[in-house]
Amino acid sequence: MEDELFKRNRKSHIEMDEIYFWPATIHKWIQILKPDEMKEMMIGSPEHLSNTEKIDVFAFVIMPNPIHLIWRLKTLNGEEMPHASFLKFTAHSFTIKLEKTNNPARFYVDAANKKYEFWQKDSLAVHLFSKKVAFQI
Repeated sequence: MEDELFKRNRKSHIEMDEIYFWPATIHKWIQILKPDEMKEMMIGSPEHLSNTEKIDVFAFVIMPNPIHLIWRLKTLNGEEMPHASFLKFTAHSFTIKLEKTNNPARFYVDAANKKYEFWQKDSLAVHLFSKKVAFQI
């Protein structure tokens, strides 16, 4: 029962071995993905997860703020879901890059578990359960 309540209250619930359209949006809609070097960082995480057979990527697009993926999560990455690994890895990469080159203060948060917030929480995962649904995206 508790599991069902969790699924209904979260937009980002993803089942393994199903195909989803999944957008991830930068916090506060800041356009940090414009430079090619930032796009390269974005590609590295799904590439690694794909090479280690955690995910299958069918399509993606990187815009100045969000990234949209059509993918299937196949297995956990350690103890976490692959989309959580993607968000964590890219946030860590952004932190390193911005601390070296820019002032990352626009992403600063006063939280016990992190210094910066790069991703908006709870992205909408759209289950592409049929060709009809998939072609709407």
